[in-house]
Amino acid sequence: MDLQKGTYQVRVAGHAGDCTGTYRLKASFEPIGSNEVEPNDTYQTAMPLAGTQKITGFLPVNEEQDFYRFVLTKDTMVDIKYINHYNGGLPKPGVDGIIAVYDENYQELDRTRPINDQYEFCETLSAGTYYIKVTKFYGGSGMYILQYSDTHTHTWDDGRVTEAASCSKEGSKLYTCTVCKETRTETIAKTAHNFSTTTTPATCSKAGERKETCTVCGETRVTAIPMLTHKYTTTVTKATTKKNGAITQKCSVCGHVGTRTEIPYAKTMKLSAASYAYNGKARKPSVTILDAKGKKISSSNYTVTYAKGRKNIGTYKVTVKLKGNYSGTLSKTFKIVPNPTRITSLRGTKRGITIKWKKQLSKFATGYQIQYSTNRSFRGGKILKVKGSTKVSAKKTRLKAAKKYYVRIRTYKTVSGKTYYSSWSAIKSVKTKR
Repeated sequence: MDLQKGTYQVRVAGHAGDCTGTYRLKASFEPIGSNEVEPNDTYQTAMPLAGTQKITGFLPVNEEQDFYRFVLTKDTMVDIKYINHYNGGLPKPGVDGIIAVYDENYQELDRTRPINDQYEFCETLSAGTYYIKVTKFYGGSGMYILQYSDTHTHTWDDGRVTEAASCSKEGSKLYTCTVCKETRTETIAKTAHNFSTTTTPATCSKAGERKETCTVCGETRVTAIPMLTHKYTTTVTKATTKKNGAITQKCSVCGHVGTRTEIPYAKTMKLSAASYAYNGKARKPSVTILDAKGKKISSSNYTVTYAKGRKNIGTYKVTVKLKGNYSGTLSKTFKIVPNPTRITSLRGTKRGITIKWKKQLSKFATGYQIQYSTNRSFRGGKILKVKGSTKVSAKKTRLKAAKKYYVRIRTYKTVSGKTYYSSWSAIKSVKTKR
């Protein structure tokens, strides 16, 4: 029994008099697998179709027919296919049905009961509303498959040759759609020529030629044969730190000079940092070499040597020795400078200021420089030099009264007669008193 969605009751009753006893009742259920949209049992409730759709429909015991509706806005090729109970294309036995197509006035356009075959309706219909009706033939119930498409795809036959091709003329072939009978023409390419060939060979200094003449139609075509590949040997003139180099190719057979690639000279050496604040560890800035065109030279073309130590305050040399397509050396220095200090107190006095800072160890500092100015950019600013690493305060007098001053401080260290400065501290400001 095929049932629609709903709630059902089963009744078991005795027959022919009083009787008692036991019995077993077993029920099993299986989904129909239909994707039709109910209700669709009348023209008014017909399920709409558009584009390309495949409907797995189902007619239960208590339903005699299903309706479908499609609307066309212009003349359109419509393709309708139907598979009923007697066709093996269904996944399981289905309904024995009749399919009919109607126009918007419910006038029948086509009707059939497909037995042992599938039904197909393929016609160009004008704009309007149309209906498809699926009806049981002998009652019962079951499944059917309905395929609808208003985007017709041609099914072309094998075609027939309407004009044969030759080696001097194209042919043509006519194809016909087995469904809608529309035709299309396909061009058949010319047949191959029967060429005889004469050849003038090429060398590495002169092109050759291949001449082909068709023995059937007399057509002639000439194909140039490119010169043979030169046998080049490569000579490298290394670039230096002042002069460009080059990579030159020359044919060992004919002497032809091929490509000449310029190697721009190694112009600039850059370090990742020009100075470091002292931290007790060896410093090792990374190296970048740029050629005369500003392009980075690969590190495979040089080796880098660093001066020993590089821990204490001082100046250190980094040397680059070029190799590969380059020759020569480049060098650059970097500094390790004292650690900066910071201002711990800044107080305005009568036409002066008093500054205090954090002391640095004597091995890292020879003294301090204090810069003061009436503008934050320190343009025209003056320097107060404080000798001795142990000093932590200083006074500056004879300044302008009631004037705002900007102040900063840095550490310096003298090593072998050369002075190294730390970075400046954060800027602080104070106003002098009258």
